[in-house]
Amino acid sequence: MKQKIIIDTDSGMDDIIAIAMIISSKKFDIVGMTTIRGLATPIVGKKNLTKILNFINSKIEIVSGSKLPLDKKRLNCSFPTIDKINSSKLLCLNDLLVQTKTQNQNYSASEFLFQKVKSDKDKITILCLGPLTNIAKAIQKYKQEFSQKIGKIMIMGGAVFTLGNVPPSRKAEYNIFLDPEAADIIFSSGIPIILVSIDATKFVPAREELKDRIESVETKEKCGKIIKNIILANKNDFNYFYDPLAAGILIDPEIALETITTGIEISKNPSSIGQTCTTQKNINVNVVTKVDTQKFINLLFKTIK
Repeated sequence: MKQKIIIDTDSGMDDIIAIAMIISSKKFDIVGMTTIRGLATPIVGKKNLTKILNFINSKIEIVSGSKLPLDKKRLNCSFPTIDKINSSKLLCLNDLLVQTKTQNQNYSASEFLFQKVKSDKDKITILCLGPLTNIAKAIQKYKQEFSQKIGKIMIMGGAVFTLGNVPPSRKAEYNIFLDPEAADIIFSSGIPIILVSIDATKFVPAREELKDRIESVETKEKCGKIIKNIILANKNDFNYFYDPLAAGILIDPEIALETITTGIEISKNPSSIGQTCTTQKNINVNVVTKVDTQKFINLLFKTIK
């Protein structure tokens, strides 16, 4: 039986690669997607993903999530403007996608998440590719009734034993930095977590020479066409395969060569907001620290082909 998953995403360009990889693998029953504020707004993200799912003939339900972080003072925390523009407009996919109507929704992302996990007899995996607000709100509202139905959460985020990517201090990583309060709720929830942090993603750089190899690859599958277009159009929108690596490890756990089990707490210090720090409390996190680069690249090419 296929593993059941929910994908929570801020709909960035590398998120879309990750989603295409998951769908193409045919290993999972994707019971829903939720969008969150990050590289795109939740509403724009839902519109873009609706067009993508329509292109690949997929009927996965998408619900737009929280427009705000848990603490409104974090509203000044954001991705670089050019990255948000590129992810929102998705110009690199204009020749593939057509305008598609999005369905109206009568419930919040947290309600949607709760109903999906509650109605299923099996525990569900959540793949988090953006800030963690939606999941934190579900934990806050439904508590153990929600948490106990989650088998594990796979999170792309954080920088535990290495530098992050948020300037100027580079102590934090963007997905955690945008809503550190939400991240703190999840890491202290007791839910088993696999953390694909920058410690791991540094092994999968999006190098220019990879573009040259991908350009010559002929692809007939629609998911492969999406991935190929995004990678060829990438101009520093992502320097590493952040979210695709998380998807890759979910598809093939052997891509992860080394993990460290620890607790994680989130810094609220103004000089290091969003930094992921190890702790001996709530030891429920497996931090991926090393991956098989070639095995990931092989999976990426297999998906494109």
